[in-house]
Amino acid sequence: MQINEIIVQNYAEVTAAVQQNAKRLLLVSDLALGGTTPSYGTIAEATRYAHDHNVSISILVRPRSGSADYNDAEIKIMDTDLLEIQKLGSDGVVFGVLTQSGNLDEDAMANLVAAAGGMALGFTTGLSRPTAPIEDEAVLWLSDNDFTRYYAPMASERELTTETISSLMNANQKLSERNIQLIPTNFHSKAEMTTLTDKTNISQTAILPSQI
Repeated sequence: MQINEIIVQNYAEVTAAVQQNAKRLLLVSDLALGGTTPSYGTIAEATRYAHDHNVSISILVRPRSGSADYNDAEIKIMDTDLLEIQKLGSDGVVFGVLTQSGNLDEDAMANLVAAAGGMALGFTTGLSRPTAPIEDEAVLWLSDNDFTRYYAPMASERELTTETISSLMNANQKLSERNIQLIPTNFHSKAEMTTLTDKTNISQTAILPSQI
């Protein structure tokens, strides 16, 4: 069964998506920049509304746009945000930290996992730019630390290439072997999403309200 997670950027989009029978939301801010952490007030009201309507909601935790090699102050900001999101009762959080060389920053990630306190975990370094190929060591670490979702932004081409589809299928197989769901996002159109799901065994996507 196809599952669409709806990416929403404000309270109005939350209520509209729920009214369109969305069952899973990902709340972000500044999606045009790959997404950043929403405001505390937006998270609080969005979580309350979602739960009042039996809809699950995850929150993107990303202190700024650009690369994911965050400094110590930015890691502390993420840590504080995660603790507050946990208090608000959101179902899940989505975040990712890399070293300057592009590898998974396991020390920073471990601290953030602890701050998440049992919420469902998803990984991303941003929702607009394609990520680097998934290294086996990173997949193993994410699996061992209870990550269940890996968000994969689509490439910039307007039509899905054979290479893109093959790459996503390979990534999906590698992740699914460790019980992590690959979730493509950043589709240009609903038709592109349909083409991808028709040609692969990927069953979950993250889409915009306009693509429901």
